[in-house]
Amino acid sequence: MSSTVQPPVNAGGPQVPPPVDPNQPGQPARVYGRTHRDEDTANFLAAQDLRIKLDLNKEIELANHARTMQTIRHRTDPAQYPAPGSPAASFISIPDDDLNDLRIPAVYQAHLDVMPTYIKDRLARDRAAEAARQAAAAKRPVDDNEDDTSSFKRRRARGSDFFVHDPLNRDQIVFPSQLLFTDSVSTLPLPFFEDSVLRKIISKASSIPSKKHTALNGKTVHIWDLKWMKTEFKIKEELELTHSEFCQASDNYYRFQATKAEDPLYTERYRVHFTFYRNLVDSAATYDGWKSAELETRSNAAELNHAYSETQYTNATNKARESPFRKIRTRDSSRKSFPDG
Repeated sequence: MSSTVQPPVNAGGPQVPPPVDPNQPGQPARVYGRTHRDEDTANFLAAQDLRIKLDLNKEIELANHARTMQTIRHRTDPAQYPAPGSPAASFISIPDDDLNDLRIPAVYQAHLDVMPTYIKDRLARDRAAEAARQAAAAKRPVDDNEDDTSSFKRRRARGSDFFVHDPLNRDQIVFPSQLLFTDSVSTLPLPFFEDSVLRKIISKASSIPSKKHTALNGKTVHIWDLKWMKTEFKIKEELELTHSEFCQASDNYYRFQATKAEDPLYTERYRVHFTFYRNLVDSAATYDGWKSAELETRSNAAELNHAYSETQYTNATNKARESPFRKIRTRDSSRKSFPDG
């Protein structure tokens, strides 16, 4: 015989309702709330380094996923899984300043191995929104009420954008979002990543014409006109770069690819590619002999998803040498000659 639990009565006060069994038929599904920490613990965690907070949040994300799966199994097969998952744990808050730091490609890449998926997704959405905003701005005509173009420029001029330039160090260029968007449709050649070319692109970004392109999903997107850019900015052909220009462009190209990476393996693919050629003994002196092989292997990586193979690289480079009998010698492969980030 089943018994009915009567609500306890408080003397002189209202009755306290009995607890509800979430597994009882006819009861609404239980919504699990997040666990809460005491203030001291929360402050302690908030004071930790960004990398530690990301690493902890990645662990929390995985644990919450396991809890959710346990609850799903319980709801769909309660006989096999009699207990639901425990309440989800709350994430450690990531301040806006830290999120802004993660939007810097080099910082993003440095923390990619400990970054939880929800942070990656948020940054990806932000990048897509910024790319869409810039694409819309590029197509938007200047207000007819403006007297001249100088008044339009004044609205965008900010003294806070100035920074102290160190002539002994290269400035790390931040890539325009529209450049990333364009590359997702049409792979950008290496000469587009010379410092001088990137500065022209950034300076003239608002005036670069766009053209329509039909994406794989059937939607029409707008990308920069690469043919116009090549002519207007006097961008060289792939094999016209000097060795020093190649090294400079490859630095930027590597960082550019890092901003697109969804996992470290993608970025590592380009690091080992450029490291191979820059670590060749007499790399500069023999540049004319191997630059065509570099272009071929880089194109195969981008278009055919070829993995890195030192044997294949060596064979391709030996074949392209001016002197076929001269074999390739590389420096210690364990040494990183290519910059991180």
